[in-house]
Amino acid sequence: MSCSLVICVCTAIFLHEYVQLSILLSVVTGFICICIAFFARKRRRLFCIFMCGAVFFFAWAGTVHSETRFNALPHYLSGTETEAVFRICDKKRVYKEKNQSVTVYRADLKSHGGKGSVLLYIHGENPFEEGCVVKGRVSCTAPVFKKNYGTYDFYHAYRYRSIFMKCKERKDTPLEIVELPSMYDASLHSIRLRITDSFTEVMGTRLAYVFTSLLFGGHYDEIDEDIIRNFSLTGMIHILSVSGSHITILLSVIWALAGGLSLSRRVKLSGASVVLFLYCALAGFTVPVIRSTLTGMAAAYAAEGNCEHSPLHILSLVALFFLAENPFVFYDLSFRLSFCAAAGIILFTPKTEAALSFLPVFLRRCTAVCIGAQIPAVPLVNRNFCRPAFIYLTG
Repeated sequence: MSCSLVICVCTAIFLHEYVQLSILLSVVTGFICICIAFFARKRRRLFCIFMCGAVFFFAWAGTVHSETRFNALPHYLSGTETEAVFRICDKKRVYKEKNQSVTVYRADLKSHGGKGSVLLYIHGENPFEEGCVVKGRVSCTAPVFKKNYGTYDFYHAYRYRSIFMKCKERKDTPLEIVELPSMYDASLHSIRLRITDSFTEVMGTRLAYVFTSLLFGGHYDEIDEDIIRNFSLTGMIHILSVSGSHITILLSVIWALAGGLSLSRRVKLSGASVVLFLYCALAGFTVPVIRSTLTGMAAAYAAEGNCEHSPLHILSLVALFFLAENPFVFYDLSFRLSFCAAAGIILFTPKTEAALSFLPVFLRRCTAVCIGAQIPAVPLVNRNFCRPAFIYLTG
């Protein structure tokens, strides 16, 4: 049932692009479906059909509401120069312009209504820390989208993150810091920096950032371009993103330590929740790490409580959580790849493992998991990167 609900929600979000339907009509239709489902609750098939219909129309209403909120952002600032206040969220990239470094940040707009995010172009190489608040005069322009097949879908990615404008710092009036990062932001930055420094002492700067990205994902602009290119050409760039394997290893270590110390079930689960929250914070609360953490902890709580649970049911509930929080996450490539790969492991691994019965056990299980994850993921990779991804089958 939960899997059917996810399909209904995704279908509603997709069709919203092509069919116009008001929020009022969607909500009314959804309530009608709920009423019919209530009176038909003793007929299971009819009940499921109308419940799926209700979820479909409520998801449609939610998507229209999100689109309306995005359109209500201060787009009128585009094409003007204005004094504005921003909170630096995260660094996107650094590039050269006329022999001068320019850093691109994603920043929340704190003035002019205080809603939405912008891409903030600052002169210099990473001049501001994440979490600080800056103020100054900027030139505002609207983003231009090129919807070509095989390119990154910036149109929906900007809507997902509420990015509605590009702001460039003026050379004659540089931005100034008006508020330092909070203790939370500063602590996370300090912890990650110490981990990177410890790697640097052992293996040098070149590989230190690679291992930091392997642990927490992101910060790809700090890795040498030739290393990124080699990962991309071999089809292994996805290992620089946090996935379920990171959470599995972390939970395994926690469970082993808890078993060795004879900790109670409550202490073990509480400790795991705190450690995983800290890990998510260091990883930037990206879609893959949140998906892996929620599914991992749900499975752990169910197992410790001796509750019957279906991995596909847990995965579907986590997907519904993401889609309800922000419908535009449906278009996020990391969301699609993360959930498709996880669903592939759940659905196809048992049959694949049975078909590979001639292999040794350790090799059969690893190969089956790899192939199961790639079956739904390969079409997405081929569509978005316009080349066959046969190398992914070797994992």
